[in-house]
Amino acid sequence: MQRDTKAALKGGSHLKPRQVFQRDKIGAAIEHKRAAGMTAAAVVVDYLLETAYLRTKNDVYAAFVERGIELLHARGRLGAITSRTGFFLSSFQKWREDVLLRNAPPVVFADLGYGVLDSAMVETAAYCLEARS
Repeated sequence: MQRDTKAALKGGSHLKPRQVFQRDKIGAAIEHKRAAGMTAAAVVVDYLLETAYLRTKNDVYAAFVERGIELLHARGRLGAITSRTGFFLSSFQKWREDVLLRNAPPVVFADLGYGVLDSAMVETAAYCLEARS
């Protein structure tokens, strides 16, 4: 990959230096994650979350909720049963403020706790969000 960067900087590549740098950066990140034992699919999902959902990359369900809100029309509603952590942990404060409260505040919220999702050992919450008009 460094050969491509050098060639681009010297003008010997069809790619612009910035394109090669981006490709090298992505390739290095993928190689690092693969070396850490992540599967190829996990690396791709991780990369997509990191680039497309900066505020919610720390949890997949938060990214799904953010995407669902993006798809809503004015006053449209989104219902979900997810982990309750996003509503209570300080690490999700920006998600609550920037995604939920700004774009689709909760209309109803129920903290369900354990035992709702069969054998999944996760505390859950059920809620409905309504997009601002």
